[in-house]
Amino acid sequence: MDLLSYPQKRPGIFYAVLAIPILIFLNILYVPFHAPDDYDHFKRAYSLVHANIWPLTESGKNSGGYVDSGLADMVEFQRQVIFLPHRETTLAMRWAGEVGAPALPVFRWSHAKVYSEYPGSSSYLPLIYLPQAFAVWAGEQLDLSVNTTVLAARLFNGLSAVTIIAWVLSRLPFGAAIVLAVLLLPKTLLQFASNSADPLIHAISLAIIAAAVSGLIGRSAPGFRQYLLMAFGLLVLLGVRPPLLPFALLPFALAVVSRNRWGGLVVVASVLLALAWFAMALPAVTDLRCGPAGSLVAKAQEFVVHGPMLIVQSFRSRLHYYVTSFIGELGWGNGPDGTIVGLPTWVYVSALAMLAIAAVHDVAQPSRLAPRYRFMLALCAAGVVVLIFFVMYGGCTPPGSDVIRGVQGRYLVSPLLLLVPAIAGLLPRRIAVPGMLGLCLLAFAAANVMVLAVEGYRLYGWNWHIIG
Repeated sequence: MDLLSYPQKRPGIFYAVLAIPILIFLNILYVPFHAPDDYDHFKRAYSLVHANIWPLTESGKNSGGYVDSGLADMVEFQRQVIFLPHRETTLAMRWAGEVGAPALPVFRWSHAKVYSEYPGSSSYLPLIYLPQAFAVWAGEQLDLSVNTTVLAARLFNGLSAVTIIAWVLSRLPFGAAIVLAVLLLPKTLLQFASNSADPLIHAISLAIIAAAVSGLIGRSAPGFRQYLLMAFGLLVLLGVRPPLLPFALLPFALAVVSRNRWGGLVVVASVLLALAWFAMALPAVTDLRCGPAGSLVAKAQEFVVHGPMLIVQSFRSRLHYYVTSFIGELGWGNGPDGTIVGLPTWVYVSALAMLAIAAVHDVAQPSRLAPRYRFMLALCAAGVVVLIFFVMYGGCTPPGSDVIRGVQGRYLVSPLLLLVPAIAGLLPRRIAVPGMLGLCLLAFAAANVMVLAVEGYRLYGWNWHIIG
């Protein structure tokens, strides 16, 4: 079989063969904790290993918990690199050795704990951190350095998501082109080479969509075990990102259509459990990063009246930020203020072109999904977007603001994935250009890895010394 036909005929193999070496390479090149909230996610994985699930708060500080002092020391050392890296560094200066990120010492587990802030992730139900938690447990048991443990956790995180996605792609009941394009964006690749929760969020989201759509088109009839898996996936997703609540409509609708009472009950139970967690955890969390946001009840009432206009105004004001932070950025941006450290302009142009090519391909693929289910998927996607803006309006936007602060482009991956089966097969005529999609995706992936390698080397250098 022609390799260039794999995106259409063997998308799972195509993705795995590309993604695994890319992620290993980026993990070696990029410094630890380079992604947004990266070290907070790792701290939450550490807390899971040590059964410190409930968020703690010390007076005058953000919420968090107690972590090993060796980990806290490594985080503090990394701040000087990830927050204010050498943005003005040129490659010529790098080659000449005139500038560079400070060498990362080897940090050891001290087994002495200190209080550390991680307000965002402290509110999460930490099931999504199981891959990193296993790496932390192994690192402590084998007396590996903190450096090596962090690297192992990043690899476990990314490769776990890649494994799930590759398996789902091999059984996808709709076009895979848009999915592959999104997974090969610079932003997505860097997230997968981190301890972020996003890789598994994307993987589980795609798995739930694929399973539900397969059932709705009659391709497969899920049994109770499959509903349990979907319910667990929903618990993991909603325990981290509550605005993904509309995802629950997919397996629930499938249970109603197939008259599977027990399947519907476990889906509802998983949703209630996730909501109950946040109902109890959020009042215990103090997050000072966004400043005073006002009463949540009052903000909810305001959102009902002014929310639609605020969302429109936010898109008008920050569309450039949403697009660029969806496609790719370097280091930690400023979500509340809508600023990033961007990549070269051609990266965004090529990404938009690749997404357009992928969309044309997917709408021309055969699909047996009924119009009412397409509408349901589009409605769920819109619901996720509205809930994202509502959560950020309630928790991160000062009263009287004319835009909703804190929304980032990466949050929009999940609603986009919901739209893929909704638009697949909408064109009455099929467009078949053998090899074109594969060639475009290969060139797209190569270009993105090249720019990430150049920019990563410019900012950080080769960080082989992180393993100790």
